[in-house]
Amino acid sequence: MRVSLVAYLHQRLPEVAGDAYSVQFSQFLRDVYLEINPDAKERRLAYNPITPIDDYHDALRQLPPLLKDDGNVGELKNELAQAAAGRDSRPQFNRALTHLANSHWRHLYQIMGRDHFITMIINHKGFVPLANGTVLQVFGPTLYTPKQKRLPAKRTRDKHRSARIPQLTPSERDNVIIRLCHRRLEKKLTGKCLNAVFRRFIPRKPLPPIQTCDVIASAQLGSLDDDDSFSVSQSTTTNANKASSALDYQLSPKKVIGFVLEALRLVVPPLAWGSSPRHRRKICNLIHRFLTTPTMTIAEEDVTQCFLPVFKKPEKDYGIAEFWLWVFRDVLAYILRSSVRAAESKSTIIFVEHAAWNRLSDGFIDTYAREFLIPYNPDKNDFKTSAQKYNFGRMRLQPKTSDFRLICIPSHHPWTNLREAESSYFMFRSTWITPISKLLQQRIAQRYHPVVAPCKGTSDLASLLAQWKSNVTIPRDGICFLKVDFAKCYDRLDHDVIIDTLAKLFDDVDDNHVFYCDTERQVKPAPVTKKRLRGDAKMAASQLLEADNTPLYQVEPDPLDLDIILTQRKNIALTKGKVLQFCESTVRDGFMYDGVLPRGDNNEVNYRAWKRKKGVFQGFPLSATFCELVLSDMVVTEFESWLHRPELLVLRVVDDLLFVSTDKMMIQSIYQHLTSDRLAHYGIKINREKTQLHTTSSFSVTHIDYLGAEINPYDLSVNVKTRPKLDVRSFTKFYKQLLFHYTTTARVFDQKLKFVLDAIKRNFSALQDHDEFQIEPFIRFIRKLINSTKELDGVSMATLIEQWLGAEELRGASFAVTIGKALAKRQETLTEAFK
Repeated sequence: MRVSLVAYLHQRLPEVAGDAYSVQFSQFLRDVYLEINPDAKERRLAYNPITPIDDYHDALRQLPPLLKDDGNVGELKNELAQAAAGRDSRPQFNRALTHLANSHWRHLYQIMGRDHFITMIINHKGFVPLANGTVLQVFGPTLYTPKQKRLPAKRTRDKHRSARIPQLTPSERDNVIIRLCHRRLEKKLTGKCLNAVFRRFIPRKPLPPIQTCDVIASAQLGSLDDDDSFSVSQSTTTNANKASSALDYQLSPKKVIGFVLEALRLVVPPLAWGSSPRHRRKICNLIHRFLTTPTMTIAEEDVTQCFLPVFKKPEKDYGIAEFWLWVFRDVLAYILRSSVRAAESKSTIIFVEHAAWNRLSDGFIDTYAREFLIPYNPDKNDFKTSAQKYNFGRMRLQPKTSDFRLICIPSHHPWTNLREAESSYFMFRSTWITPISKLLQQRIAQRYHPVVAPCKGTSDLASLLAQWKSNVTIPRDGICFLKVDFAKCYDRLDHDVIIDTLAKLFDDVDDNHVFYCDTERQVKPAPVTKKRLRGDAKMAASQLLEADNTPLYQVEPDPLDLDIILTQRKNIALTKGKVLQFCESTVRDGFMYDGVLPRGDNNEVNYRAWKRKKGVFQGFPLSATFCELVLSDMVVTEFESWLHRPELLVLRVVDDLLFVSTDKMMIQSIYQHLTSDRLAHYGIKINREKTQLHTTSSFSVTHIDYLGAEINPYDLSVNVKTRPKLDVRSFTKFYKQLLFHYTTTARVFDQKLKFVLDAIKRNFSALQDHDEFQIEPFIRFIRKLINSTKELDGVSMATLIEQWLGAEELRGASFAVTIGKALAKRQETLTEAFK
């Protein structure tokens, strides 16, 4: 049983009574009401939640719109009146306030923020611990899964409903369209005519959508041969003889999308596109975004929520959303596959004809296989351990300027049982891959990072360059740069070198040494077990409220999805022998396939499989860690005589290597060492065409591209490249972009400001000796410069510098000391903010 909010506040806040008690509760009601009532936007802007509300009864009059059931409104008003008068001496039970709509709680979340909302619901006002050890939910949003939240009430009552919306059969699609459009059908367009349209292109039996697209492809879309339309085959490259890669054969995205839209109009009836031009334009824009977004990042939830505001009735919302979800998930993908080949290259989607793609990809695979791969025939007897069962993946090609980049997508199903659920793979990943990866990265950091400082992003790049510049004296010849590019670094690593380097990494411990690794795994319970796990979640919430120790399962409600997420934490023990055995099996036994795997009783071989002669598959979880390990050992071993010299700076992120030095002869010696046969032992080969050697005295470029940033060779400043504007439709994506800005761009700008203030501090003594120098304009310039920057906590830098730029400290070296203090204070604040 849930208690009313008044009774809860009476229990939890005994020190609050009288008028303050009523004011606090009135503020809570007013916050919710002003946010959900569209007519009160002006009042909401003028409302200050800190100012007490004088008219308490006004909040009571606005209470009925907040409730779904008005049956107990009168009783609730009396209860609130007694509480306001201070006469409420015992808890009263009422269910009215506990049934606020989830949309109202969502609006409350938006005005309060994530952290405050979670604190209010979970820790302070949402749950009350009872004497018997259980927890009672006083009020709060109903925690539905995102799928259940979009369904009508009669559909959400089915507790055993699958969380994934099933695919519609052709007959169900007919009924959906007829039900949605029957009021707008003209007399000549009856339900039979609409079914005839579907029967022409979609079989009546529930067959895969690929057959639908086969019908479209076999028809050659003859109706698109007029002047207003076009076919994909009409768009070909004009320099076919000079083309060397798939990028030379790419088609115009505008024509491809137009072709898909024309084909989609033959499958989807016109009435299903909406009754208004705005709705039809909205669907077309979403299709364009869906087909051109890199890595197909648009989720099914984004597609569904895009059409929900168009209709008012829940049944109509669900029907149109389910229909267009089927269109995006199945029809669009197969229409595109039947016409062109889509691939990702440099964060963009390109479209290539099948004939050109097959010709180029077959030639690349044959050449690549002769150098790096061995044909392999998988046998079920070879898969005895978990590391062997999941140590394979599917081939994917990414076009490059010259050829392709081969990526291997790991499989989430064991080779011995391709129908097994993905949960077993996630368990394997949390038990083996994640702890071993963390262990290797920790050992690499302890062994190699003290010699070569890590560089993980543009912020580290700017800091390392600034620190190195402050410790060296730049000669007249300027600075020398050597940017090294490795040719197919992942593909050329020697297997024996990887195994020997792993053994070298653990040479300080014996074979029976045990490493304890902490790992965690987030679990979203299935709808079948939702009721049971909800009880477990409440018990876990009770432990959080009453106990000091962290339980094994921690409740983490996500206000964005109103879902329950259980985080499972484990402590895994791994011996040195198990770690080395697992890594060796990953390196030597991994294989890759292309084609379609047999999933039924038919064991017909319609795929090719390969193992590696050398190298590791790019895309596997531990491949980047192995490459990082070998290259770290290579840099420390081969360049040991140069690393400890202060005039040399080495920057490396996996296979991106950059040498910066004030000694030109040293850079030339390093370049000769790289191009010699000394690195053949590691299997590494230098790409001489892309390896660049520059000096500031004879520079042919204005900047050096490194890690997505531009390095100025003259002052070593770092400029982050401007990224294209993103159409952000979710809070998570927006937050990631905002976090990227404050962790990269803001820190780089702060580094530039530090250069300016350092120059002012060094040259102030010389400036004040000039006769034309005036202190007042100079102080105004400094104030304006610092006032243009803000501390991350919202405190203006001008406010901090105001007390430092006093009249007593504006003469001589004291001002230089003051600027130094300001820089130290700002750097300390930034360091704390970015931890």
